[in-house]
Amino acid sequence: ARIELRVGRQAEQSFLLSSRVRIERKLIAGGHPEGVTADEFLGLMLVGGLFGGALGFLLFLRIEVLAIVFVFAILGALWPIHWLNKRVGERHTEIRNELPYALDLLTLSVEAGLDFTEALGRITAKLGHSSLAAELGETLRDIQLGRTRAQALRHLSDRLDVAEVN
Repeated sequence: ARIELRVGRQAEQSFLLSSRVRIERKLIAGGHPEGVTADEFLGLMLVGGLFGGALGFLLFLRIEVLAIVFVFAILGALWPIHWLNKRVGERHTEIRNELPYALDLLTLSVEAGLDFTEALGRITAKLGHSSLAAELGETLRDIQLGRTRAQALRHLSDRLDVAEVN
């Protein structure tokens, strides 16, 4: 963004900044797999492109078709995106599978007399180390830190980007 500002583009119109924001949202939806940040992910795309280009060049030396270098470079750069989309899909499937059980527990807990926050705490403990438990735990922390229930649940919906949670 700083480079693009120097050449005269607005930060809001920056291609790199908008790409970084999209990647960050995707990483959040994927639960930050392997602890990768948006900047590291962009670096992975760059390294993948360079590595793919190098493999393409080695293949070019063998078959002498220049287009193969560009094809391998593009495939190398796009491989991290494929990996991230796969991780996000797996996580969404896991959350969709756990959601009915969590909602049943929430309903039973509230009907049994617990308030929403206590019920959410029990559900988080009951679900163990699953993706939904981690996200519900984050929602519980948001509520405990002073966000309203509606704000915390909206934040959960934004983080997960799963239609059933929305």
